[in-house]
Amino acid sequence: MDPLRLGALPEVTGRKLEGLRRECTNMLDLQDVRFPGSQPVSFERKHLVEMKKQHYFAAEKTDGMRYMLLILGDRGAFMVDRHFGMRELPMHFRITGGSGPLDKTLLDGELVVDTRLETGEREMRYLIYDACVVAGEVITGDPLTIRLMKASRVGIAPGHAEATAEPFTIALKDHFELEDLPWLFDHIAPSRGEHPFVFVDEHRGLRHGTDGIIFTPVNTRYQHQTDRLVLKWKPAEMNSVDFRLAAVWRPEEGQGLTPRFQLLVSDGGTLAFYAWIAFSPADYQRFRYDPKCDERIVECVRDPNWVTIEYDLTYPTWNRQRRSEGGWRFLRVREDKNEPNQLWTVQSVVRSIDDAVAKQEILAVGAVFEEAAEKRRKEAKRQSSGASVAAALPSLAQLSL
Repeated sequence: MDPLRLGALPEVTGRKLEGLRRECTNMLDLQDVRFPGSQPVSFERKHLVEMKKQHYFAAEKTDGMRYMLLILGDRGAFMVDRHFGMRELPMHFRITGGSGPLDKTLLDGELVVDTRLETGEREMRYLIYDACVVAGEVITGDPLTIRLMKASRVGIAPGHAEATAEPFTIALKDHFELEDLPWLFDHIAPSRGEHPFVFVDEHRGLRHGTDGIIFTPVNTRYQHQTDRLVLKWKPAEMNSVDFRLAAVWRPEEGQGLTPRFQLLVSDGGTLAFYAWIAFSPADYQRFRYDPKCDERIVECVRDPNWVTIEYDLTYPTWNRQRRSEGGWRFLRVREDKNEPNQLWTVQSVVRSIDDAVAKQEILAVGAVFEEAAEKRRKEAKRQSSGASVAAALPSLAQLSL
């Protein structure tokens, strides 16, 4: 069982779940009772210009599972998934240095499995990368720096005696100025394990899967749903899309009815055909005999070397087909999602793949900021007549809980 799914924790259901959902959105003064988390957009070439206009922080894109953390004092704490489902935590929180339980707090983050560099032991951590409400104060309109600093004040108090062991530890995710991009990329390494790339956190002696960089504007508010200023950069070969799988059945010579598979997207509230997909023999058998295959959300990447076969559905059998080089290759089933990506999201990912903004181009933007930072440091040194003067704010990478 996937530990990131938190299946061992009690699931909140019925009226209690409805009440917690309303309370969560009421705290934010939102009209719609739906998952209030922000979503980034895929990086396109035009965003290279945007990065020079805005003050951005960079963070590695952790390959974990997205959860918001809802803390309600003596009533408990809850992990909130993308479906707006909730599971109750055996954990209790307070404001660091304060007394009494922490109440009315909503944090945003990701659950990840870390591996210790020295021992190979695995452990779960919840990495906070943003905050919406802390101790009843709505901070979505504050700059990211303020939101992160207020999130850093959240501490963990011992659980009740009858509570189970804490399922994970909590930390503030490291954020970096753009001039620090070379250091960040230097700590992302290829891997032969379950993740193609890992982020190596030498300071904490940990590593975990990563699949890109997230760029978050510092001086704009937290946006619920899609934020077109929060940018998700991945290497072109790792840009993926979440589709709804659909099986289509037709007679095949010597085998009777057999399926072929389509990928569907959400378009205006309905499911729409986007492309055919060809599976490996093992995956084909897996989905052919899966009674819930039409409910599956599958994550796929576009692979120029993957052979795809397209079929003419006006013909009653599978005999009329066209073979093409390149197409969508299956990566995994997304158990944490029940809806495919919107059509416009898919189009954005495809543009990002076609643009193929390279790592060197991202680093070139960082170099512009590094040059400016160096000028500031020299000017500060000159004005202080040789005294040691900090030329910038302390790095948020140094904040920890």
